[in-house]
Amino acid sequence: MTTYDGSIIFPEHGVNREQQNQVPWIGWDRDWDELWGHVVNPFGGWDIDFGENFGSPQKGTFSPVNVAKDTESTLVGLRTSGSEINWEENTYAGNYAYSIEDDFYNRILVEPVFIDFGSILGTQTFEIAIFNAYLDASILSDIVETNFRTGLTLDAEATLPTTYGALEERTYTLEAVLAGPPQIDATITLDWLAPIEDIEIEVIGTRIVLLPVTYRHKMRETMLWKTDILNSYNGTEQRVKVRRNPRHRLAIKAYLDNSERHRVENLIYGWRQRDWAIPMWHEARKIDSAVSEDDLTINVDTQYGDFRVDYLAVIWESPRKFDVFQIESLTTSSITLTRGVNDDFGLNAVVMPVRSARMIKDPVRYTTGYDAILETILEVTDNTSYPADPSAVQYLGEDTFFTEPLQTSSDGAPDNYNYKMVVLDNESGLISQYAPWDNLRIGRSFELILEGLQEVWEMRQWLDRRAGKLTPFWMPTFENNLKVLNTGTVVDSLEVVNADYSVQSSARKTIVIKKTDGSYVFREIIDAIFNAISGNEDLTLDSSLNFDASEIDEVNFIGLKRLNSDQIEFDWLANNVVSVTLPIIELEP
Repeated sequence: MTTYDGSIIFPEHGVNREQQNQVPWIGWDRDWDELWGHVVNPFGGWDIDFGENFGSPQKGTFSPVNVAKDTESTLVGLRTSGSEINWEENTYAGNYAYSIEDDFYNRILVEPVFIDFGSILGTQTFEIAIFNAYLDASILSDIVETNFRTGLTLDAEATLPTTYGALEERTYTLEAVLAGPPQIDATITLDWLAPIEDIEIEVIGTRIVLLPVTYRHKMRETMLWKTDILNSYNGTEQRVKVRRNPRHRLAIKAYLDNSERHRVENLIYGWRQRDWAIPMWHEARKIDSAVSEDDLTINVDTQYGDFRVDYLAVIWESPRKFDVFQIESLTTSSITLTRGVNDDFGLNAVVMPVRSARMIKDPVRYTTGYDAILETILEVTDNTSYPADPSAVQYLGEDTFFTEPLQTSSDGAPDNYNYKMVVLDNESGLISQYAPWDNLRIGRSFELILEGLQEVWEMRQWLDRRAGKLTPFWMPTFENNLKVLNTGTVVDSLEVVNADYSVQSSARKTIVIKKTDGSYVFREIIDAIFNAISGNEDLTLDSSLNFDASEIDEVNFIGLKRLNSDQIEFDWLANNVVSVTLPIIELEP
């Protein structure tokens, strides 16, 4: 319905109140009042005769009476009815439609119900909001504090019971300080008068102290995974990941000058058995701009460092001037803190991640009476993973590794030829033996030198993608195993110098051809024969190469390998140079 200057327009017929009586009109079936009545009664000021049986659409008549209208053309005035309307009632089955009333009201709302203080290095507070969402008063009878030991206090109601008014909200403050037991595991119970159910708030946390020592060189970092290996009779393996994230250990040696050696000794004396906050000195980097007290942002390059949101970091200028803070957010060039820094820091300050750790080896202090060296091994407790993308070159769905290693000794890189041998010896006669494995396994340990934080970080990611012994990868021998004699365009065969491959090593079928432009081409050898005329060996490949022989730099055997240890060590030398030794073993040739 639309009103214009007091006129009523019925869309079906365009009839207005200035027209004559007895104009036909079509009525709606039962729902005209539901459709229009909540806006304006279209029949106010009209004498309406619908006739009988108003249960279905039918013709009716209407007669105008005196109708008053206001200045804004809203229909008002007296309504008279020529006949009484009898409504038809129906009952319908349906489902209850939930609304915000069901989700929000008539309950007690508490935020949060789980409080994790994390690593407590000083005074930390949490606010607890309690809202009475009932539409009448609710009575809080008691607040029960369980396992509230020294150093944990709740600023709540002084007098209990207390009455919360309808839709009333209150805020309490929970405070934890450094002094107290190392572990916090407490519960706050809000005891409400029946029929309201009690509400429990769980509180946990760990008190830690920063170990204010500087270690940077001659530090050994160890990453530790855990893998269960099930071996079949023929040597095939099934490997199972046991540990979700790798563990970290730090074997450190820290120099202590005369002004700090007694302070550190006292810290160790009182805190030896507890968790420590350990600055990751091997990942320290200088800030890009000076920091003022109460600043919430530190401009620093965070790339290739273990900075984590909601975890700790430290800005350090000296053993007596530093600030440990929690990271609220970060970008590649800045860190946002959950609170302002506690002092001014100049451009000589450094920022580094902080990890929680425990001492797994009793610390040793070597002292001369003037200075000292502290030595210990720490195991990180807040471990994480280091996600990485697959390697750029893939083969048969697995990563590849083409970083040429260094030899681990002056004698070269040692290759161990492993074969499972079963020996039958009753010590009274002949000895027999047999080998159940399908293939010999070649093991090798080699060294890599990593220069700079980026190379170290990428190696951590690559190793974590391996997860210790779990995930295999393809790796060449880095030796020119097959010396090619071809000239011109190479199609699907290679002529190589005779090295008894066709007789003894034909199980090693997978090769990788390194081209002079640095790219790699994978092929399989499907046939190998000794050519009695040339004295060389002819190899047939599974597919054509179609490039000139002069483009071949070398041909390597390549095998599917895995790490042969769940423990990899990084030896930090000077200036962010790291030596890492990787033990590997071949699974398939």
